[in-house]
Amino acid sequence: MIKLIVLLFTLILINKSLAEKAHFNVKDSSGEHFVIELTDHDLIRHARDLIYNKAKERFHVQGKIVKEKRAYNSKWHFHLDPSSISFYDTPMDSCCSTELAGIGKRLDEACTPSFLPNCFCCLSSSKVLNEIKL
Repeated sequence: MIKLIVLLFTLILINKSLAEKAHFNVKDSSGEHFVIELTDHDLIRHARDLIYNKAKERFHVQGKIVKEKRAYNSKWHFHLDPSSISFYDTPMDSCCSTELAGIGKRLDEACTPSFLPNCFCCLSSSKVLNEIKL
């Protein structure tokens, strides 16, 4: 019986950690703010390390644009798909470096061969500022 209780408790903890979401305020060099939602435990930890200057690499945000508003990021008509978000120092060759304002102004063109192919963007001057509790 005790083994069953321990197993059940362990499964509850695993499920809770898998369901964790965290939201972070990101700023770029133009002064624009953007909120990202992270669902991966390691990425959440890395973002928190960035806030407290514990991380020594992978400072900038990249991810796939989804042309839909989210309540946590209501200023913008797009968000980054949480499952696609990662952090980087040097963008991949296939990634277009851009600023938030540029994406907002050219959102109709985004995800086309002329602007942000594959809907993937590298926010080249992005910096994680703080965690937001929703």
